[in-house]
Order: sequence, then C-alpha cells, then structure tokens
Amino acid sequence: MKVLHLGKTIARKLGFSTRFASGVASAAILAVGILFAGTADAQVLFTEDFESWTLEDSGFRQSLPYDPAAVWTNTAPAGWTIDNAPEGFTPTPDGGVTEWRGWGFADINWWDNVSGQLRGDFTNSSSYAMIGDGDEWTDLPGGGTMNTKITTSPINIGGYSGDLVLNFDSSWRPYASQTGTIEVSYDNGSSWDEILLFDSTSKPNDAINENLEISLGAVGGETSMQLRFGYLNAGNDWWWAVDNLDVQDSTGSLWSEDFEGLPYGDSVDEVNPGYTENTDVIATTGQNGWVIDNSQNTYTANSANREDFDSWVIIDKDYWNVVPDAGQNRDTQFTAANNDHIAVADGDVSEQGVLNTLLVTPSIPLTSTPAITLSLDESWRPEGSSTAVIEVSYDGGNSWAQVSSRVGDETATYDPEISETRSAFSLVVPGGATEAMFRFGYMNSSNNWWWAIDNIEVSAVATNLTLQVDSDGTATFSNFTPDDAVVVGYSISSESGALRGDQLNALSDKTGYEDWVQLSDDEEAYLLGEGLLLGGTDVLGGVGGFSESLGDIWIAGPYADLKLEVLLSDGSILNADVLFDNTYKFGDFNLDGVVDEGDWPTLRDNQRGSFAGMSQAESYVFGDMDGDGDNDFQDFSLFKQAFDSDQGAGAFAAFLSDQANVPEPSSVLLVTAFAGVGILGLRRRK
Repeated sequence: MKVLHLGKTIARKLGFSTRFASGVASAAILAVGILFAGTADAQVLFTEDFESWTLEDSGFRQSLPYDPAAVWTNTAPAGWTIDNAPEGFTPTPDGGVTEWRGWGFADINWWDNVSGQLRGDFTNSSSYAMIGDGDEWTDLPGGGTMNTKITTSPINIGGYSGDLVLNFDSSWRPYASQTGTIEVSYDNGSSWDEILLFDSTSKPNDAINENLEISLGAVGGETSMQLRFGYLNAGNDWWWAVDNLDVQDSTGSLWSEDFEGLPYGDSVDEVNPGYTENTDVIATTGQNGWVIDNSQNTYTANSANREDFDSWVIIDKDYWNVVPDAGQNRDTQFTAANNDHIAVADGDVSEQGVLNTLLVTPSIPLTSTPAITLSLDESWRPEGSSTAVIEVSYDGGNSWAQVSSRVGDETATYDPEISETRSAFSLVVPGGATEAMFRFGYMNSSNNWWWAIDNIEVSAVATNLTLQVDSDGTATFSNFTPDDAVVVGYSISSESGALRGDQLNALSDKTGYEDWVQLSDDEEAYLLGEGLLLGGTDVLGGVGGFSESLGDIWIAGPYADLKLEVLLSDGSILNADVLFDNTYKFGDFNLDGVVDEGDWPTLRDNQRGSFAGMSQAESYVFGDMDGDGDNDFQDFSLFKQAFDSDQGAGAFAAFLSDQANVPEPSSVLLVTAFAGVGILGLRRRK
C-alpha cells in the first residue's frame, strides 16, 4: 500500500506526532511502516484486453465516400449573405461548434460520419448540402439559441410569365422550438413574404429525405426575386438541411443551386474520421470462453447494417468512431484503452427498442485468497435509464451478486458527459469458493449513450488491513494476517454520505480502548473516525492481529463507496481495502435478499417526496433510486426494472394488477400520476 500525506484526516484533527507509550520500540515502529507501505504485488488471476479476439468484417461502408480535406465551409455562394443576427431575433452566440454556428455547407457523408443519428438518410442530397444543425452546434460550450438566415443573390425572372415554383430536397428533423422558414422578396429585400413554415406544430414528424415543391405565384411584371431561408429558435434540437434548389416555370428551370462549387476545406472543431476499412473490425459473438448473452434483449436495429450493435461487441476502437450514428469523439475520449480492440455496448447507434446485453467472462480459478480485486478501464457516458451493472458469481453462473450498478441519470455522482477511469472493486471471496465469473450488463438503454470497457484484470488481494462490510451494513475492521500492525487512528469516508454515525460501535466505548476518543458526530454521514490520545497505551493491533466490529455503519444500498484511512504508529497513513460482500440487490429496500412486493411500500409511501438536506445514500432509503433528491417517475421506472430483473419479465405489471384489484390509495395514485409522464422521458437530446 502507498503511504499518503496526512491531508484532512483524523491524524490532522488530533495533531498526531508521537502518540504511543514509551515502551513501543522505534525499530518496531519502522518495521510496521515498511510492511504496510510496501506490500507484495497482487497475484494476477485473469486478464483480458480483447487483442486476441478474431474480428470480422462489418456491413458498414468500406472507405470514406468523401475527400477528408474538402468537407465543410461557411462561405456562401457568390452574392449570398448569411445573417446570424437577423432582425427581430436574438443574435446567435459566438460559442458552440464552429462548423454549425449558423447556416453552413458540408459534405453530407462527412456530416453523417461525424454526427450520425439518421443524418446519412438524406440520400436525395448526393454530395454537399446547406445545413442548420442546432444539435451538433451545442456539443461544445458557448451555444444557446441559434437564429440564422441566408439570402440568395437576386434571381432574374424578367421575361418570364406564368406561375413559378421552388423545387428542392429537404431533411427536416424537428424538436422543441426549432423553426424553419422560407421567404421570398420581389423588391430587393425591402419586404418579404413567408412561403413556408416548419416547426414542431406545423411539421412535428421527421421528414429526413423529402422532395418539396412550393408555389411562388404568378410573375406579374417583376424582374428579380430573392429567397431567404431561416433556421430559428434552435438550441439542442435536431437539424434542417436543404439541397438542389431549383426555381422553375412551365418551360423548365430558370435558376438552380446545388452547393457543389464552394471552397470546401478541412473541419475546425469536428474530428475528421480517417478510418477507411470495414474488414476485420468487429466481433459479435463470444470467444475465448466469453459469452455475449442477449436473452433479455428487445433491441432492434433501425436501418440496414446497424444490427452489428444490437449487443456487446468487440470492436476496433478507431472503427467505432466512424460507423454511422457513432462518432462524437468516442475513440479520442477513451484514451485509457491504449490497445486496438475494446468491448462496447452502444445504445446510441440505434433508436428503436431497449438494449439489454450481458458480457460474461469465462470461469476464473481462485487461489486460497480471502479476497479478490476486479479492475478495468471504462468509458461510461450515462443518460436516462441506461444502466451499467457488474455482477459476480462463485457457483458457475447459477446465481449472481451485484458488484456495482450505475444509472444514467445519476448526474450528481457521474459526469453527464464523457468520463473514463480505471475502476477497481475489492470483493470478499465466500468460504469454499474455487472459481469466479463476472458479467457486465448494459441494460435499459433506449437511444442513450454507451459503455465501453478494456484491460480487465482479476487479482488476489495482497493486503492486510481491511474493512469488511456485510450486506446488512455491519463493518469489521481487521488485520487479515497476524502481522504486528500498530494502529493509532482511522477514518472512514463516503462521498455519497452512506455512513450512519449513530450506529458506530466505537472502540472508545469498548473495554481495552479507554485511551481512544471518537472524533465524529453521531449525525455524521460522510466521515467517521477515532484516534488514540497523547500518552495513551491502548494501541489497536500488535502480535496476533486484530478484528473489531464497528457496528452497522453502512447504509446498505448501491453506494458502496467507503474509504478507509489508517494511521500507523510512525505517523504514516495508509489507504486500506474496503471489501463488500456484494449480495445487495438494487431496489431491495427491506434487505431480505430479493426485490419484490415487500420493497414496494418504500417507493409507494414516499412518492413525490423531496429529500433536501439528505445525502444520496440517505435519500435512497426513501425510494430515491436515481440519486437526484426526490422520489418521482424515474425512480418508479427504475424500481420496475429492478423488480422484473429479480422476479422475471412482467412480474411488476402483474403485481400492480393485483394491487389494482384490491387498491391501496397511494399505489393507485403513484401509477396514475405518472402514467402520462413516461412519454416525456423517452426522448433525449445530445
């Protein structure tokens, strides 16, 4: 273990310098410090970096259908003007993604590669198009509301008679307040008539690949006209793209613009995908003893060749960044994965159904170690109901216990954007266990983001000082081996506030530790601790090791984030291991080992509750399953998922049906109150 600086620890609170009896020899003190500061390396039991997996061809494009050096420009055709501060509208801010600040022009295949999400379905545009894209613009800070108009050069209509029409190709994907307009002027822009209005009311549905024809009326002696296209009130919405403009009379075309001859160049803020091959890039079935289990999956691909992503896949990291509906810097953000192959579950690639997929390790033989550590690199971009679950089995996969569960909308705990980290979980091995298996579940994802993992390692824990936490919250502080450790202080912390200070079975209250003092309050949820007073002789440990119960101090639940710092007799501080037995199930409020009707009253009785002033772990006990400080529809949805996961698909609906036959008022209230709200949670923006 590593010796740390004191920081804000129990040692600093007590002002430790020399806190032992004079009879403790300095040589023994130094020996203890060396022992715990430099424990032996852990025995590695299993590793996987996915590099040995055989990857297959993908159905996606084989080469880039565009010139990477000629993809985008904001230079309009000659005589056209772009106005990002149109009269009557708030000016478009200077921030956001440069390429999409106001009307711009881009290769549609490149636009699809960097942005995805059905943009590539604008097949009427064969190359370049004029694009307003609020969704992509707001992917960098400094955006807000985009209001932009573009006006054509004067179009000569002198000598023409009869009705004129404007024919063009359009890709319109509406959301919220985004608005599209077309206006026409016959007096050099002094006045304008609106001839088209798109918004969420007049055109509420996707029209991603459409040819339109709009009447401009009869020419009555006018000699010139101009068209003006507005993309207005757009924030983190979707887009409007147009191409192949053509003004016609009864005899044919009199003016056209397809945006092909503009001075296109390289991108500015958008990463330009450079991957060109689709050979040997993906594996969709298990190898090397691994299993990809989609038995709980209801996910369906929403266009050709996207079925590759209806489960966990092992994929070339660079290729992952350029497949349709991917991009958005996936590979450049996941820098911890420094190899070619990674495991990915990506619900964002498609938007239909619910992705529930499990990646299961082979059986891992165990040594006689009392504990193991699972570590891995991961890129977790959470959103909505998407859930990343890690479970362990010690009986060949017949039963599973939760190691970790993270829900997408826990934004108070998890970075709502990109996050990557090396994660580690220490586990107590049940007596007699000779093998372990892990499975990684990406669950309940419907048009959400992703979870990617790499460099998985399982090792035997090489430690002595530990805090073992049982599923009921009881914590035991012990020395695994009979080394002569001399402990004179400790602190236990929890960032989520998962401690119960009033349940601390303090050493200072026990016989033989009269020289110890409790330093934390009974109401404390974030930090507990004790220390030996100056001149005291009742050290913890010595020959033969020690094991002391500290009581029911953990709020049993999903917040297994306790950290233990130990102060040794030489003044050094160690980060010791905290081991959870990991039998707790998400949603098991009454701690009986199952998620069933016995847990329902917790959610029901606290519906619509607000838990201001409570920690996340404290409010969870009242049904706040997503950690946002209240008990609402999102928590109801998460409980349903946990109930069905434990009892079988449809079990919660059957339970509520029984409740409706003999209704409890609050049960009916909760279900009816949120019956319509669920629709609002299905759509997410990026």
